[in-house]
Amino acid sequence: MLQTVHGLRLAGSGMVAAYLAFTRELLEVAGDTPAVAASTAQIALEIDRALHTGKITPVEKVNPRNSYDPMPFSAMQQEVPLLDLTALTAEFGLAEPYTVVQTEPRYLAALSKLLNDRSLGDLKAYLRLQVIAGYSGLLGSKFEAPTQELYKSLLGVSAQPPREETALGQITAKLGQPLSQIYVQDFFTPETRSKATDMIVRIKQAFLERMRTRTWLTDATRQAALDKLEKLSFRVAYPEQWIDYSGVKITQDDVVENVMNWWSSRRFGNWPKWASRSPMTSLPIAPCCPSWSTPPTIRRSMASRCRQQFCSRACLNLTCRHRSISVDLERYLATK
Repeated sequence: MLQTVHGLRLAGSGMVAAYLAFTRELLEVAGDTPAVAASTAQIALEIDRALHTGKITPVEKVNPRNSYDPMPFSAMQQEVPLLDLTALTAEFGLAEPYTVVQTEPRYLAALSKLLNDRSLGDLKAYLRLQVIAGYSGLLGSKFEAPTQELYKSLLGVSAQPPREETALGQITAKLGQPLSQIYVQDFFTPETRSKATDMIVRIKQAFLERMRTRTWLTDATRQAALDKLEKLSFRVAYPEQWIDYSGVKITQDDVVENVMNWWSSRRFGNWPKWASRSPMTSLPIAPCCPSWSTPPTIRRSMASRCRQQFCSRACLNLTCRHRSISVDLERYLATK
């Protein structure tokens, strides 16, 4: 979260001042003394700067090759020996991958140096700040002032969304499936779904027939196009199996605990594999085709083929035979 503040390398810049003020005020609201809050804010700034040096620049991102660095899993482990990547993959139910794609090729080296150079106390203080910042939007109105000042300094936005809008966003993000079941019952009947599916099937069939008769295609190109089209999968309206939320414990007076219970259920509960997500990333842990984790109230239909997944943050794509997981290492460490 905090690494999204750009310009941290520029000592004395307005963004750095806003960053330090935000972290100090946030920690003071959380109960730290001004001295401890100021010290932690400086530690966080130094750590964020160190991690930021490992990320590719906006200019480098223009070339896709700079964010696509395949390597053996063992070679990646050697880059960050203090982080057990085998245990990391096992925690998400994956076999040790044979191929790893780094989207930030310099990041692991920067992370490894950081883990060696900083004290355990510094790392704990930094990760504690990440947890507080991550849940600050759910901790009550007293946490709104630091965030509001940060947005005002960085984005010029002084007003926060209304409480009901924030609540609706949380419901949509965390309880999208049961909400979508009601939506589907009222607005997307089985008959409508059948008609939409029939249309998609006929469109796909028309493409197949036309590809076979196009004279301007070489045989090799035609076969490649047909193979690609045959791998195309589509989902219409809603999944065949809805997520069962019955195992999620919900209380009336602790929204943070509710969200934590939601994450725990999603990671370790009896959810369909396509619905499982890592709490560190917005990307699904899914077999071959994409998940239905986006509610039907938002995405009414989808067509996609099997592909690797990428994330703009400092992530690893751990690709096994039929599964891919994008892991945000910063947020993973914050949960440890």
